[in-house]
Amino acid sequence: MSTPIHVVSESRRGNLIKDTLAHDPIFAEFYFYGLLPREDVELMLLHDGEFLVRQTKKICMEASGAVISVRWKGEVVHIVILKHPTGFLLEDKIFPTVRDLVTFYQAKQFPVTKESGAVLKTAIHRADWVLHESQIMLIEKLGEGQFGEVWKAELTKDSGRKEVVAVKTLKAGEVPKAEQKLFFDECRRQRQLRHPHLVNFKGVSLESTIMLVMELCDTTLLKYLKKYQNIMTLREHVKLMVHASRGMVYLASEKCIHRDLAARNCLIRHGRLKIADLGMARTGDMYKMHQSRQKPLPVKWIPPDTLMSRNYTEKSDVWAFGVLMWEILTNGESPYAELALNTTKTFVIELITFLRQGKRLTPPPNTPDELKSLMMKCWDADPDKRPKFVEIAKRLDDIYFGLTDKGGMVTMASRVSAAGI
Repeated sequence: MSTPIHVVSESRRGNLIKDTLAHDPIFAEFYFYGLLPREDVELMLLHDGEFLVRQTKKICMEASGAVISVRWKGEVVHIVILKHPTGFLLEDKIFPTVRDLVTFYQAKQFPVTKESGAVLKTAIHRADWVLHESQIMLIEKLGEGQFGEVWKAELTKDSGRKEVVAVKTLKAGEVPKAEQKLFFDECRRQRQLRHPHLVNFKGVSLESTIMLVMELCDTTLLKYLKKYQNIMTLREHVKLMVHASRGMVYLASEKCIHRDLAARNCLIRHGRLKIADLGMARTGDMYKMHQSRQKPLPVKWIPPDTLMSRNYTEKSDVWAFGVLMWEILTNGESPYAELALNTTKTFVIELITFLRQGKRLTPPPNTPDELKSLMMKCWDADPDKRPKFVEIAKRLDDIYFGLTDKGGMVTMASRVSAAGI
């Protein structure tokens, strides 16, 4: 049975999908994954016959928005379920609901399509990190960007226990595909990473509104530094650097290049610094940025070699870490502010010229020589001469444990008691 295809505009797709499936009991099934991207589906389905049902942005009037994804003969097959005046259609069979369709094919063990020959054997249980929209209650908007918003929210877990969390959403309406991909990439990365000095992932809702659910932090690093700048000791500033270095050691061990490490992307929870915003992060030993990138780059945190070659490595993050150290020591001042104020050319050209002349950010007058030396090593013009994060973390530990709040050396007992920073 062939069905003519009529393309529908992007602006109508979301509403059509929602209307078509709004009352279908498929939403309640344990194998329904909402708007899970294909990249994640292929990681979930490991053996022939394993399947799940998900939603997709429909591409034609006849598509229901529901897709069966099934692994068969070593490949994942994606089968679009069509709408019919009396229900849902797959090849020549019509069912009142998507759930009825799936139940029939799994029970009868008939191939879902003649072409694929795929059989639905084992439904994959919804992962515990895939949350129902009904589990999330938005409380207060904390911020927003061009395509997304951040909310304080309440998450009700499967156990019934409630937890206050942060929720990052994609705005309703037309969001460019590139932005959607970045959002899903961040969800995927956050799901795979867990460390005391990273903002931890709680789950993702993939229904009508796509939501990334994270632990809620108390404040941003920049606000924290401004609030306590008159009472924070040098040792407390160094402790924040220690926290950040430990988070970056972990990311480096996972071959994750952050690419946007800066004070603005760090948060504070119970006095502990946590690295956030992995939207620009990439996995691998090296990432080469595409020439076609349109979004502005955080050039103040990017080394000249990366600006010229567009190649990002751990050593690119190390340079940014040096700038982060400077931001912490200056209680959140903007780097290169004077240069930006006095520039007569494009700022990035002025900055590269400044750095190629061997000039660097000037640490505050009270900065210990050990910290100055470490910052300058992070800013070495030769990326091969910059230290790795393992070395940076060890050096910062030594500096921290060598300081007292009065500037003297600590005792061994103090070192032991401080080991849990």
